[in-house]
Amino acid sequence: MLIADDKTIAQIQTEFSSKFPGLKIEFYKSLHDKYKGSSDEDKFPPETIIRNARKIHETKELTIRPEDTVAYIEMTMRDSLGLNVQIYRRSKELWLQTSATDDWTLEKQNSKGLHSLRTDLNLYDKP
Repeated sequence: MLIADDKTIAQIQTEFSSKFPGLKIEFYKSLHDKYKGSSDEDKFPPETIIRNARKIHETKELTIRPEDTVAYIEMTMRDSLGLNVQIYRRSKELWLQTSATDDWTLEKQNSKGLHSLRTDLNLYDKP
């Protein structure tokens, strides 16, 4: 995933969610500690240009693998890209900050998020 100053947050969110449809990534003005959540008031709107949301202005290719943990991705984005992010997992119709499960892999988080959708949809199929 290419992180460049001229991209919008929405573009990065779309690219991230295309790889992990049970997850989403949000961008924040301040950092959070591992296993801690972020405040909605601190969130950047999706139309924000990346240059206005980060402290390190360098174009970089970020490789995000299914076996990476949430904590690793959040730390990497903060330390090497100057971006404060929080990854969310779908839980039926809600999006939950993954703060309590920061040590889970993206694959495990994504699978759980997608499973919640299938479980929710199956409820409508039953007589």
